[in-house]
Amino acid sequence: TFDDILIVTPQLNRLKPYIKYIFSNDIYSGIKIPYFLAVRDYSENSRIYNFLNQIIEVAKCKFTINDLNYLLSDSTSQVIFGYGYKEKDEILKIIRDCGFHWGIDSNERIGEYKNSLEWSIDRLILGLIYNDDFQIKDKDLKTYQYKNTSLNINKWINILYELISYIKLIRNNNSYNLWMSNIRRIILRFKNINNKLTDEVADLTSILEKNSL
Repeated sequence: TFDDILIVTPQLNRLKPYIKYIFSNDIYSGIKIPYFLAVRDYSENSRIYNFLNQIIEVAKCKFTINDLNYLLSDSTSQVIFGYGYKEKDEILKIIRDCGFHWGIDSNERIGEYKNSLEWSIDRLILGLIYNDDFQIKDKDLKTYQYKNTSLNINKWINILYELISYIKLIRNNNSYNLWMSNIRRIILRFKNINNKLTDEVADLTSILEKNSL
């Protein structure tokens, strides 16, 4: 018996629309056959690929409120984390009001913790715990009182820390294989948060495994 079937054609672009219908038409046929295209532009049809690309682009530069807006405005991010534009605009306003200037943490700000994204999130966390003006003097940190908001702040703290973790994984100085492993970890996190993306995640992780050294 054969484990794999190889199809070679000079007319791949003409066949592409039919390949997914034939091999992954489980809704109608109940049958799903894994397949792989050796030549494929994933930016054409993979939301996960495009969002991952955005994370990598953002990780290469100084992180600002514009970068946070860029990631949160992506439709795939909204699918993964389950929010809309109104929520996104409100959390961005809150993060600005918290005092975020640039940098995800003190490492990016060369030792200065104040006005980083993590410092701003910590102000939100203090606001969940304390009703009055509580202060941690050695970190120049005090509660941020967010009033008149319909946002689930706990949910957004988790979303922001999730995005921070992706950027830190990309920025780590690793060997090629470790870097590829970190990419897989990020993609699998997408699936764990929202299983609607299972097929796309499985497709991309399969490609990454084939390209590991």
